[in-house]
Amino acid sequence: MKHHLVLIWLMTVVMMLASAAYTSAQTKSSGIKVSGKVIDSRDRQPLIGATAFVTPTNGGKPQAQGTDANGQFSIVNLRSGTYDLKIVFVGYANYEKKLTLTSETPEQNLGTIRLKAEDLEIEEVKAVGTMVRQEQRGDTTVFNAAAFKVN
Repeated sequence: MKHHLVLIWLMTVVMMLASAAYTSAQTKSSGIKVSGKVIDSRDRQPLIGATAFVTPTNGGKPQAQGTDANGQFSIVNLRSGTYDLKIVFVGYANYEKKLTLTSETPEQNLGTIRLKAEDLEIEEVKAVGTMVRQEQRGDTTVFNAAAFKVN
């Protein structure tokens, strides 16, 4: 039994080292990286969960990344070319910008991006429901007096 535990532990360590090596290799050969920070334009607080989309202008597959607790995002593995950046967050106006990426600048930090709150007006909301007039509890019928209109 002890030999099995040692073997399992050894396999776990080997897998963790292999994963770390793979991640390190991916980071080094990750192409071009676009990053930035998204905040509210009024109170300058980070917008957690805003989504940044980077789409090639030639119609390729978009890449997306949500912002973290500090409002920061980074999108990696981009190739040289032109891209459309779009940042969206519910209740805020979308942010759009054209990017030209080259291999000469493997990291492009967009700095702080301020999103403006967008006031949305909705139509009148009506809550409609009906009250239970009567209810059967065992052998007893219970009436709800508030459910009946009385003159």
